Amino acid sequence: MIIKALGDAHLIISLGDRIDPGIHQEVLGLTEGLKALRHPGILSVMPAYTEVLLAYDPLRLLESEIPALVAEAGRRALEVKRPPGRRFEIPVLYGGDYGPDLKDLARLKGLSEEEVVAIHTSRTYRLYGFGFIPGFLYLGILDERIRLGRLETPRLAVAAGSVGIAGEQTGIYPRVSPGGWRIIGRSPVEFFNPQREEPTPFKPGDELRFVSLDEAGFLEIQENRDFRMKSEVMD
Repeated sequence: MIIKALGDAHLIISLGDRIDPGIHQEVLGLTEGLKALRHPGILSVMPAYTEVLLAYDPLRLLESEIPALVAEAGRRALEVKRPPGRRFEIPVLYGGDYGPDLKDLARLKGLSEEEVVAIHTSRTYRLYGFGFIPGFLYLGILDERIRLGRLETPRLAVAAGSVGIAGEQTGIYPRVSPGGWRIIGRSPVEFFNPQREEPTPFKPGDELRFVSLDEAGFLEIQENRDFRMKSEVMD
C-alpha cells in the first residue's frame, strides 16, 4: 500500500499497479472501511481501478494522522458487509453508423466484424469505476484478441450510449461528449440522468454483459420509456 499526497486536501491510496479483480475488491473494501469510520475530517472517498482517492478537511484531520486511519479502515473492511453486486445485460447495436470503428478494428486485428462482436459479447465485464465525465463506465478486462489503443485523433462528439474500446478496457459514453475510444457499437439505454435520485443504476463491482441486437430492436428500446435493463443480484 502506498499513500501519496495530491494537493493539500487529497490523498491517493494505491493498492496495486494493474487492472485486477482481486485488487479492485480490496479497493472497494477499503472504501467502505473508510466510510464506516465516519470521521468528521473525511469529506469523500472515491474508488478507482487500483486506488482510493480520499478528500479530507486539513482543519479536522492532519495528513500525519491518515495512515493510522487507513490501517483502521482496512480492519473495518473485514467487518463491513458490502451489499451484493448485480449483473446487467446491456443491449448493443454493433457496427455501421452506430459503431464506426468496428470495421477498421476488425481489419487491424485480422478478424471479421462478426468475430469481433462475438468476442466482445462472450464475457462479463467488471465495472471498475466512473469518469472522465459523470457516468462514464470503465469496464474490463477485454479479450486480448480485440485490444487496440485509442484513436490518434479524438472525435469532437461521441453519441450517448456509444460502446468503445481502449487498450484492455471497454467503456460506455453516457452522454454526447468528445472522446478518443474506438467506437464499435451503441446502446439505446439511458446510462446517466442527473435528474434522478440515483443518476446511474450501476456501482463499482457490478458486472455487465453486452448483448447484440438489430436496428429494429435498438429503435424499439429507444422509444420504450419504460424499458428496464435485465439484471440479477450476484451471489
